[in-house]
Amino acid sequence: MPLNSAPSSAPTFPVSTSYPSTSAPKSPSSTFHFTYSRQKIDQIQLPAHNAKPNGKIQQNYPSYVMEECKWGSYAKGALYALKSRGHHLKQGLDSSSLSSSAAVGIAYLLALESANGLTVSPTQNIEYDRLIENEYLGLKNGILDQSAILLSRYRCLTCMDCKTKIHKLIHPPKFEMEKIAKFKFPYKILLAFSGLKQVLTTNPGYNRRVTECREAAEILLKAAGKKAEPVLSNVEQEEFEAHKGMVDRLIMKLLDFGTYLVIGLEAWACGNFEEFGKLISASGGCCVAFVNSDYADEAASFVKTEYVKLQPELASHLNKDTSVVICDSGDCA
Repeated sequence: MPLNSAPSSAPTFPVSTSYPSTSAPKSPSSTFHFTYSRQKIDQIQLPAHNAKPNGKIQQNYPSYVMEECKWGSYAKGALYALKSRGHHLKQGLDSSSLSSSAAVGIAYLLALESANGLTVSPTQNIEYDRLIENEYLGLKNGILDQSAILLSRYRCLTCMDCKTKIHKLIHPPKFEMEKIAKFKFPYKILLAFSGLKQVLTTNPGYNRRVTECREAAEILLKAAGKKAEPVLSNVEQEEFEAHKGMVDRLIMKLLDFGTYLVIGLEAWACGNFEEFGKLISASGGCCVAFVNSDYADEAASFVKTEYVKLQPELASHLNKDTSVVICDSGDCA
């Protein structure tokens, strides 16, 4: 990725969106023009929101800026995370188009670190990406996505305890790997794109669901007579079983998911990939599937055909060549 600096100024950090001035009239028919603009890396970045001493929330940027910047916020958030922890940056980067929130944040972090010769551990970058999303963007998501990106290994299952931040790699059994080495690997990973697009920073439902989970944890912990931080990971399985009628069905499904995790770890460790794939499907609401290598293309074709029947409007906006892809596992970033 080429580096970039502006004449007679400090190196710059690119942001892909420019905004109208605050005095510009706004109406439903207003057109926003997106151009290549630049953000100096020596400019101080502030979190999107600050809590004031009186308890009120101060928004540090105009609402239309936060609404329109979207992925550019992750770039500035990466800058905020690195500089707020004492790293000195000299070089900026050309902008690029990336996908999910954790991938975008980590990509910017790794790129800035590489450009500036910084040595940062995966554990530190997991925390820095949390800073981008939690502190800078005001999201309430955890660390699982960035942990998977930064800690995973080829052909291994990464098991991450988001509470203790301890992870382990689950390897398939040796005999299974030896058998696989003589033939092709028995599974492929199918990814299907639903066509739904919404940046987390503009999706209030995401943070609301996190709040509901905390409220449910508080109810369950109180019913169990425990004093602990109101997060679902502090609710033991037997406590959930005893009091699950006190929370809504979606929360119950989330807690039931823990059962799938335990069985899934066992299936992977035994080399039972078919059972592992069935568990993914049974967990529900997922756009990822394990498919038999011999029938991967047929599976992709089937998903494309059936999705058009079930969701014709969403499917009409998809690129037919990339709406369903077959891929393999890989090493970490």
